Amino acid sequence: MSTTERATDGAPGRDAAGHERLLALALAQLPATVLVVFDLDQTILLAQGPALAGRGLTPELLVGRRAGEILPADRHDAYLPAIEAALEGRATSLRVQGFDVGQVLDVEFVPVLSPEGDVIGGQMVAYDVTAEDRLLRRLEASEERFRLLAENASDVVYLGGSDGLIRWASPSSAAVLGISPDAMVGRRTTELVHPDEVEAVREGRSRLYGGEHGDRGRSITRYRTASGEYRAMAVTVRRVVDVDGTPAAVISLRDVEDEQRALRRAEESEAQFRLTMERASVGMALVDADACFLDVNPAMLGMLGYDREDMIGSSFVAFTHPDDVESGREPFRQTVAGEIPGFQRRKRYRRKDGSTVWVDLAVTGVFDSAGAFRHNVAQLIDVTGEVENAEVLEQLVHRYRLLAENASDIVYEVDPGGVITWVSPSLTSVLGWEPEEWLGRRVTEVIVPSSVTSVTDEVERFFSGELIDPDIARFPASDGSVRTMSVTVHAAETADGRPRSAVVGLHDITEQVETRRDLARSEERFRLAMAAAPIGMALSDPTGAFVQVNGALCELLGLPEADLLGRSVADFLMPEEKHLAADATEALDVQRDESMRHEHRLAAGTRTVWVEH
Repeated sequence: MSTTERATDGAPGRDAAGHERLLALALAQLPATVLVVFDLDQTILLAQGPALAGRGLTPELLVGRRAGEILPADRHDAYLPAIEAALEGRATSLRVQGFDVGQVLDVEFVPVLSPEGDVIGGQMVAYDVTAEDRLLRRLEASEERFRLLAENASDVVYLGGSDGLIRWASPSSAAVLGISPDAMVGRRTTELVHPDEVEAVREGRSRLYGGEHGDRGRSITRYRTASGEYRAMAVTVRRVVDVDGTPAAVISLRDVEDEQRALRRAEESEAQFRLTMERASVGMALVDADACFLDVNPAMLGMLGYDREDMIGSSFVAFTHPDDVESGREPFRQTVAGEIPGFQRRKRYRRKDGSTVWVDLAVTGVFDSAGAFRHNVAQLIDVTGEVENAEVLEQLVHRYRLLAENASDIVYEVDPGGVITWVSPSLTSVLGWEPEEWLGRRVTEVIVPSSVTSVTDEVERFFSGELIDPDIARFPASDGSVRTMSVTVHAAETADGRPRSAVVGLHDITEQVETRRDLARSEERFRLAMAAAPIGMALSDPTGAFVQVNGALCELLGLPEADLLGRSVADFLMPEEKHLAADATEALDVQRDESMRHEHRLAAGTRTVWVEH
């Protein structure tokens, strides 16, 4: 609810706009104070205070913008950790140089909490403490003032002599290092720092007292705590004169272990990314906002055949196939602007030798903690073989479709429900139906009823993965006749190898089936006639051996059927007539006579029989 709404609801007769103006004037007249309220996105919602005057920073200019858009880079970098801490629920105080020469500001950043206790924003209050700072400087030589300041500081402050011995330590040493002030006094700084940094501390003290670098010094040094753990400290050293007139140094320690760990993690992460990029088997590149390559990995260089010097600083346009340049411009712009997190494309690049490589490109935008664009990370996977295989597959599909559509046999496709989804045009020439008359119908609707049960069972078994061996089925033609078809079935498989559909081929064998039936009937009639014939009859193979004999022949020769099969007429001829068998073979097989006829004697057991053969 706005201020106006509250005023109106609470006291209908009051001037709500007047209340808002009163609040604004009160904020604007706070002495030497600036109040700034910002949301979770660091966007300024309110800015008031007389200290803004003369800075050119009017509320109208500030509201709706972010600090990074207004402040100089060094000032914004100083404030950013405190802003982020407030949005994480922590209060932070800073003492900074003001906009005017000699001006000093105490700045407090605190979170703004919702009634439920959630952080919903932050506020900054800046106080002009120039006068107090000047006073402290004038009283700096006072030991009492120094102690008062040091003992109330959250940082560790201690006084060290030129000999390196600690003369005094602030009470905060117990909270920060776990070492009481009394235990600090009398020890050397070199006893507290990491062994690897002892020499650096000695050299720094020598330079400080030698006046080589003025009367101040700063460093990051690891100090040992009472538990034996080493923690990173931001060390500020200032040369002073102790109350006894001897040279000394005031050393301030601020625990920055968490910040240093975060920095190390960031550095390690960066190093891991670089290592991953260098060793990646896929092409990777860093691209700036102008679409120029900042870095490329060996895999990408190998993919395109260029040297690193050929690509760094050059635009991706120079390496992209002309037909694919425009398709990537808009998504690239949107990624840089933060409108989309990234994009994917299949596109073509030009190799150095002029050939084309197809790649699957994935681009992701990388932004810093303030939301500013840093670079795009591009990953490229060579899919040239896949594209070429797809083209070959498409050609094969086209070719097989032409074959199916122009074959004399019928080809149709059936889904797992037994519904026909495609039929070749040959359906019309073979059965007289138009393909549209079969499409969408079940297989059981286009076959003769006697075949329905077997076909239904075979469809179910096929799509359950069971191997089947289709034989024949009968299909009605449009003219009312029925045609007999030999059936073949092949699977069109899904990616996991299961049947997606069944491709069925039908070959018309009606004439062959009828011919076989006629032949079978003829053979049956011959068999019956031969068995009932009163004269001896036999069928022989091309060598003259009996393959079938009738009862009359068995009776004539006095032998059972089993003893006659495999033997020939020559086995029963008199020795002087055996040439007759050879003459018969020549007459029938060589001279192709339709028949031959003669009389001769056969040895039938113990007797001789004259026969007409």
